[in-house]
Amino acid sequence: MYAPACDYALKRPRPSHTSQVHRLAIGLALLCLLTFVLARSAFGGAPGAYETVTVQPGDTVWSIAAEHYPQSDTRVKVDEIERDNSLFGPELHPGQRLKLPTS
Repeated sequence: MYAPACDYALKRPRPSHTSQVHRLAIGLALLCLLTFVLARSAFGGAPGAYETVTVQPGDTVWSIAAEHYPQSDTRVKVDEIERDNSLFGPELHPGQRLKLPTS
C-alpha cells in the first residue's frame, strides 16, 4: 500500500561506453604531456647561459675545453663548443670569439 513512489530516482545510470572512451583518451593525453615535460627537462629544455672567450694564438677547441671544464669529459665539451658555435672543423683564429656553456 505504501510503495515508494520514486524508486527509479535512487538508481544511478551506468556510465556509457562513450564516457569510458573519453576518460581513457584524456588519461592517455595527460600521460603523453607528462612524458613530454619530463623528457624536455631531462634533455635540456631551455638553452643555458654562456660565457664568451676570445681565442688566443695557439688555442684549440680541445685546449679551451680542457681549461674551462677540468672535471668534465673533454670530448663531450669539444662537441658542445663546436655545435654551439657552428664550427665545422678544429680551425680557430686568434681574436675569434667563442661562446662556452656555463654548465
